[in-house]
Amino acid sequence: MRVNKYRAVSVKSVAAQRDRALLTVREQLRRQSLDTRNVVWSILQVEGLKPPKLTSPAFQALVVQSLDDEALAPLLRPLVAVVEHLDSQVAGLDKVIAARAKASAACKRLVTVPGVGPLVALTYAAGVDDPARFSDSRNVGAHFGLTPRRFQSGEMDWSGGISRAGDAGVRRALCHAANVLIHHSRGWCALKSWAVRGAKRRSLSKAKVALARKLAVVLHKMWTTGEDYRLKAEPSRHTGSAARQARPERSPRGRGWGECAATLWRPAPALCRNQTPPMRKAPPSSCPYPILSRRFRMSS
Repeated sequence: MRVNKYRAVSVKSVAAQRDRALLTVREQLRRQSLDTRNVVWSILQVEGLKPPKLTSPAFQALVVQSLDDEALAPLLRPLVAVVEHLDSQVAGLDKVIAARAKASAACKRLVTVPGVGPLVALTYAAGVDDPARFSDSRNVGAHFGLTPRRFQSGEMDWSGGISRAGDAGVRRALCHAANVLIHHSRGWCALKSWAVRGAKRRSLSKAKVALARKLAVVLHKMWTTGEDYRLKAEPSRHTGSAARQARPERSPRGRGWGECAATLWRPAPALCRNQTPPMRKAPPSSCPYPILSRRFRMSS
């Protein structure tokens, strides 16, 4: 440590470790519920019923209808019971997570960002734990693997996709928040408009990842400064006529700004009735480009 050969490792607090364990249990139950639903979907697919997507309400109606079948009922009833039990356990854990996020001052501040809910706020707070260990907020995106990976060797220098380093749960939560902010948020804010402009330039998937990295930076900055997210920027001191009055007078080439503007925007003099517009001079007869001279004669 004295010769700077080893780097200090930050040990998370007991509260952060318990929050992380709670989130891990919730994620495990959610995945088991999803796997069980996939098994039900595959059984219906083999029977030739053409089940829709799992998120569609028609899938649940098809499962209820298939429970009346004598051949499929013994296969589906245990799976349906498992899914209902897992969903009830996940719902109970969601209430615990919401209560913990409400009790935390940092999570209450992070929830003010559009797209960030109690689950994302608690996941981010458990992943960061101590915001003081990051000297710069921009390092948080790299810590969670949301920055492009880079390979340099001799003359070779290229950057690929994100590095995917650090906590995968926090990275997944930030990407989920970015997806909600782009697709499901009703109003507009600076983050959403920035992501939409990026999606027009590149692609929607890259814009979501970039927005997730920006969310990591913004959340850390809010946590360290103790400020809530502002949907609209505060008006500056000089707006409207006050800004124009406070603007210093410019004098291009020794003239005042008003005189210069009047000269630039002065309309051209109107032609009299008997006055003809000036004619263009014909090119000399020794024009090295006869095509140009012929076009000029045709246009004149």
